[in-house]
Amino acid sequence: MKLQPAHFSLEYAIRPNVLATSASITSTYDESQPRTSVVLDANENPFGSCLTQGSFTLPMNGSTSIDSMAAIGFAETASLHRYPSASQAQLKSAIAAWKGLPSGGHVCLGIGASDLIDLTIRITCRPTRDAIMITPPSFPLYKARADLNEVNAVECPLKTGEGEDLFQLRMMDQLHKNPQIKVVFLASPGNPTGTLIPLSDIRQILDFPSFRGLVVVDEAYIDFSDGISALSLLDTYNNLVVIQTFSKMHGLAGIRVGAAFAHPDIVEMMHRMQMPYSISTPSSTLALLALSPAASQARRLAKAQITANRASLRSALAELNSLGVGVPLDGGHANFLLVPILKCGTTQRDGTRARTLVTRLKEEWAVSVRYVGEMPGLQACLRIAVGTKAENARLVEGLLAILA
Repeated sequence: MKLQPAHFSLEYAIRPNVLATSASITSTYDESQPRTSVVLDANENPFGSCLTQGSFTLPMNGSTSIDSMAAIGFAETASLHRYPSASQAQLKSAIAAWKGLPSGGHVCLGIGASDLIDLTIRITCRPTRDAIMITPPSFPLYKARADLNEVNAVECPLKTGEGEDLFQLRMMDQLHKNPQIKVVFLASPGNPTGTLIPLSDIRQILDFPSFRGLVVVDEAYIDFSDGISALSLLDTYNNLVVIQTFSKMHGLAGIRVGAAFAHPDIVEMMHRMQMPYSISTPSSTLALLALSPAASQARRLAKAQITANRASLRSALAELNSLGVGVPLDGGHANFLLVPILKCGTTQRDGTRARTLVTRLKEEWAVSVRYVGEMPGLQACLRIAVGTKAENARLVEGLLAILA
């Protein structure tokens, strides 16, 4: 089947210097091109990692932690003195199979989703000339990375209570008036709104003939939702990039692995811009393990628990309405609540009270929540992640003590 849309052109969407260059080529280890038994081509340390049993004198009292011993054992078996796979073909193929994609050629790996957001801007937008579109309130990193890359960020704000049709019309009008826009960033579910964008709305933007750039759907929180991923559109559209991560539902924020899914031609452009060896051996090893049946079962159990805890936290906060804890505004598709803080006994939002609450929760109760009141439409709002039952209970206890 021929890919859509007909108006999309790689030559228009991608920066000329990226089109003209080649991907970084390395002669070191890759799954498809095994190295020889005598490896003298990469200036590595031939004697192995310094993190080996023989390199350490263990304390006489045996106080070396189990975690330290496990790390040393991993270092001895993972060939950490060698550079990691250049292509990460094994991990990409495994992720592609897990997502139902034809091949690993549809996958670009990055140092978390944030890296892939920046990478998308850099392959498309010429500094001081091109632009991205964002829909605040949304993930602040979109604009932050645009600013650092000297790329303008055109805003099409989400407005509380505005119908989807009117928002679509405003977005189309902006895209028509601003041909320099090369990327549209859509967070679905949104952060900090927790709202899911219907696939029909995403299709409208992909099909819009006045926009010839890339549509990026940031799905960092999609695993917390029962909604359908935009990955289902990849076999139809070659102007779509979907970004996901191992940081959230997988519970692997510490390994910093994200994945961008797109047409292989787009993935190739991303590879050309990347630094070599962007994914470390420990990170790729753990990401592969996260795709195992056992890890998948653990993920399903975690989702069920987070969903239940989200509902119970929402109910507990409702009991504090009379103290100025407003009804959560989020769409319920992520692992957090978006909570406005009000003047006690009114429906008026109180930014000073909200900021004070954040400070006192941290200092008096060792509970951290995020103030997001500086974002458009979110005056005096807190983003509160769903924790364990005990963590949620401590939060509610702290709120009650401070606000009563």
